[in-house]
Amino acid sequence: MIFFLIFLEIIEIASGRLLLVFNFINNGNQANKTFFNKTLSSQILHKNLLFVGYNIRQKYIQNQTFLSQNFNHSELLIISSDFNQTIENGYIILSGLYPIKTGPFLNKNFPLERAWPPFDNLTVEDNLNLDALPSKYQPIPIHNTNFKEDFIFNSYFLCPTYSTLIKNEKNTTDYIYYHEKARRMGKDLVNKYNLSLNTSNDENFEDLAFKISHNIYDIGQKFTLNNFTTLREMVKMVSDNKKKVQNGLVLTNYLSHILGTIENKIKNVVANNLKYVMYLGEEQMMFALVSMLNISSPDCLLEMWEHENKQFLNCENEFSKIGSRISIELHLNENNSSIDDPKKYYIKILYNDKSMNIFNMSSKEASLDELKSYFENFILKDFKKNCQNQEDNIKVSNSNFIKNKKLQEAENEIEANYEFITALIILETFLIIVVSVLIYFRKQKLI
Repeated sequence: MIFFLIFLEIIEIASGRLLLVFNFINNGNQANKTFFNKTLSSQILHKNLLFVGYNIRQKYIQNQTFLSQNFNHSELLIISSDFNQTIENGYIILSGLYPIKTGPFLNKNFPLERAWPPFDNLTVEDNLNLDALPSKYQPIPIHNTNFKEDFIFNSYFLCPTYSTLIKNEKNTTDYIYYHEKARRMGKDLVNKYNLSLNTSNDENFEDLAFKISHNIYDIGQKFTLNNFTTLREMVKMVSDNKKKVQNGLVLTNYLSHILGTIENKIKNVVANNLKYVMYLGEEQMMFALVSMLNISSPDCLLEMWEHENKQFLNCENEFSKIGSRISIELHLNENNSSIDDPKKYYIKILYNDKSMNIFNMSSKEASLDELKSYFENFILKDFKKNCQNQEDNIKVSNSNFIKNKKLQEAENEIEANYEFITALIILETFLIIVVSVLIYFRKQKLI
């Protein structure tokens, strides 16, 4: 089996060269996230997140030698939403990607005059053989933007239109149909495990059901109440006429960032060392990505629950779990020497390292042009207009609007002052010239 996997890796490498990886990890705040045993659940969560990092290391460092064995700051870019838990979980994942003993160390050639002063009664010479940091820990930077200005991870919250669309969607027949199905699934699980819940109130039932999903987390069943929560979120995006706008409000800036990064990479493959971009975001973006990329759907989740054998292009589950991830890989087909060849660059999409059929095609690969064309369907051309509140067709968020307004007022004031000062300088220069001419003529006794 091991040799077979290695053989598959060799075939994959031979078919093209991996250039760039985008990895979105569901890694932060979840709605209704409550645990019966918070300490135990946190420990299990930390262990799972560390394992996510180990998997990434095994795939891109040990098996493919894509990333360097030791951390190279020019190869990695880590971007996180502005939540403490998301950032903390990100450091746990990175501890698996570059674990202890892979970080910086002091070697015997380190110059004595630059050595840190001795500690613990050790001499400078003894210190030279110590780790730069305890156990050769490798610190890796995580970049993030203020919550109120972050339109990559937080646009659905900053856009009033999104909340309105979701609220209206709950009145559609599609939503009511799937919501009732989800309730029935939840009740089935409650009865299966002889759990006592008050199901007379939807909100109470759903909150308690989510707690139960973590209690039965390690039972090993394929479809847990994690999917119950997932289904409830996904039914908000079932209407085709609204799916584009809803997903666009969530993903426009994220997809634009990916396309911009790809464009910069292709412009100079040799000089641009960036290889891996990790996005640490919340489940709302995960749901939008799953829906947009057709990785799953409410229909296929229901079929999975009811044990039907209908075939779907993709039908994955449990993407509401923290640590689930979607990867987009950019490959170079080195057999195509022509720069203009549309198949020179191609992409693969993976869910938890499993190759997905791409978009609406029965194919595991797509050209870069096909990726761009598909992404553009969900990139809103006038994002601000789609994002705006109908009462104010300018502001995108209160904080940004106020900030931009103040900046604009300051710029207008500076511009007005600049024009006034320029006029004064011109007038002053003219007067100096006139006075100088008068003084000259007076000296010449011409006046």
